[in-house]
Amino acid sequence: MNSKHNILFLHLSKTAGSSLRVALGNNFKQNERLEVYVPPGTIKPQPHNPNSIMHYVKNTYSSDVLRNTRFFSAHCFYGMHTIFKQDFKYITMLRDPIERIVSHYYFTTKTNLAVRSKFKTLEDYVEKQTNQHNWMTKMVSGTWTGDLDLAKHNIKENIAFCGITEMYNESIELMAKMFNLNLKNEIRNANKDKKPLGHGDEKIKKRICELHSKDIELYNFAKDILKSKL
Repeated sequence: MNSKHNILFLHLSKTAGSSLRVALGNNFKQNERLEVYVPPGTIKPQPHNPNSIMHYVKNTYSSDVLRNTRFFSAHCFYGMHTIFKQDFKYITMLRDPIERIVSHYYFTTKTNLAVRSKFKTLEDYVEKQTNQHNWMTKMVSGTWTGDLDLAKHNIKENIAFCGITEMYNESIELMAKMFNLNLKNEIRNANKDKKPLGHGDEKIKKRICELHSKDIELYNFAKDILKSKL
């Protein structure tokens, strides 16, 4: 089943995005799908970097491919729609910032040798991996500074649907109804090595909240909007 709208999936890492990407993509024909995932460090996600995914897509794919794309997915910042002439509906997912950064640490230290050798502990990663600070706000706002007001504006006005990982079933059910999509709940790329934080980890939780205060506020903002729609 095809949706009535073209979909641009703004895929934020470690938000159950891989599962949703597959479910969304299955609603489109193969030649209508453009899913761009390259090795970490190959290109940058932010749109205005000369080595950005935006420039990569523009320089790699033909005008015919771009013109025929009805479903686009990538680890990209808001703003990718500007390289297409057709209209897209943005969809994204946010996750509790504490859970997301912990999951991201265990995933990247497992899959990336350079990250594993650079950050020996979760505490070290939280403090020193500064590009991950308020990462969701950066991506949703489309700014490297992480403009919180702009991110909120995009969620309210420019992003057609923002789901919540902790409300995944409710999110995909509502999304399916809104966009006439067939969304099967398939779990992909689950991080089985993640070690959840417990009662003895209040110090690191507090530090994550301090360093990701914008993400905390954005997450609660988006969660309230989603709850109001249910």
